[in-house]
Amino acid sequence: PLGPRLAVLALVPIGALRLLWWLGERSARAFEAFPAARGQDRTSGGEDRIDRHGFWNDALVVQRLRAIHLAVGLGTLATILLGAQIHIYPTPVGYVFFVLAWIVLAAGVVLLCLPARTAADGPGRGPVDLRGIRALRLASYGMTVLAFGYTAVPLEPEPPSGQLPGYEGAVAGLVAAQAALLVALVVATVHQRRRSQNAGSSWLGGLATPVLASAAVAAGYGFAAALVYRVADLLDRGRIPNPARPNVPGAPPLEPPVSYRWAALAGLVAVMVVAAVTMWRVLTTRRRRRRMAEGIVRRDFPDPPSEALPRRTTVREIISRAAVAEQLAPVFVVFLVLSLLGVVIVALDLIGVGPSKLSAQLSRTGGMANTDLAIATDVGIYVIGLVALGIVVLGLLSYRSEGTRRTVAVIWDLGT
Repeated sequence: PLGPRLAVLALVPIGALRLLWWLGERSARAFEAFPAARGQDRTSGGEDRIDRHGFWNDALVVQRLRAIHLAVGLGTLATILLGAQIHIYPTPVGYVFFVLAWIVLAAGVVLLCLPARTAADGPGRGPVDLRGIRALRLASYGMTVLAFGYTAVPLEPEPPSGQLPGYEGAVAGLVAAQAALLVALVVATVHQRRRSQNAGSSWLGGLATPVLASAAVAAGYGFAAALVYRVADLLDRGRIPNPARPNVPGAPPLEPPVSYRWAALAGLVAVMVVAAVTMWRVLTTRRRRRRMAEGIVRRDFPDPPSEALPRRTTVREIISRAAVAEQLAPVFVVFLVLSLLGVVIVALDLIGVGPSKLSAQLSRTGGMANTDLAIATDVGIYVIGLVALGIVVLGLLSYRSEGTRRTVAVIWDLGT
């Protein structure tokens, strides 16, 4: 029956959330449990300097965010399960549980919007406010148990047809909300950048916040699309379902949300364009970086002895390579623009003029355009999978190589 099948499959995202929770706790024990230095000035804004140890004393802030994210993840899962159940077999109990799941989600959003610190113990660096976090965590656990138990009971609904009820609309709504937040973040950052006197000298010209936020949205959106399509490919016996390939006779239709198809296409375009711009910037700035590095080395080491010349050359090459990050600002700007366009186009689905309408028109016409769209989707899914594999390999190298770990740590610190 549909209910028990959904309950069994829900164990997969529950296990994934548990894994992320374990990784977060392990990271906190290893890297984030650094106390503030003794005697540190907490009244004159001293902790706002990143070279002070107390600036990085954010273990409780990270713990608070981790608990909220876990609660939102479990609340989202419960909402999807209960929404599917009451759509197919509505009962009063199901509606009550559905409303409770939305209350848990709303509580998570409210706590996420509240400031993590109170300013009673210094400007913006006071103690962390953990009120409500424990209650939210217990409520999310209880709601997950209730949703899982209710879904696991076979209610003999009518046979399912089509997608999971409400799933495509939920995906489109989530992307639309993220698009609105990204646009607001870009507008606020640009406005603040115009008022700042040091924006031009800061990393990415003061646009690091929207760039990294768009990277987070693009990663989550693209990886979700790749995972959903790969699972559909597995369950559909090796055939990714799309309008160009009819379903196997006798097999149930497996059609992922149209938004995910466009996420795969957007991911393919973004990776290709960003890779091309990156190669162009690295190649075209090589001479400039070497001249800059040569000037720095000549200024710092004006009269090196002959036996130190090889070492001097090594230092110059290291400086030249380190300057690559400063030359990649156009790459990040291109990525930000592409990410914004991708999420905004998908968000247009909510008013009926987005990818779903275009896909429906292409599926009715058939022919070469429909086939090309299906092939591009497949290629995009594989490219996103390769990106995910590259991130995993980078993580493994970070554990084995001190140089790689240092580079990743610097990028992480700049981003956060």
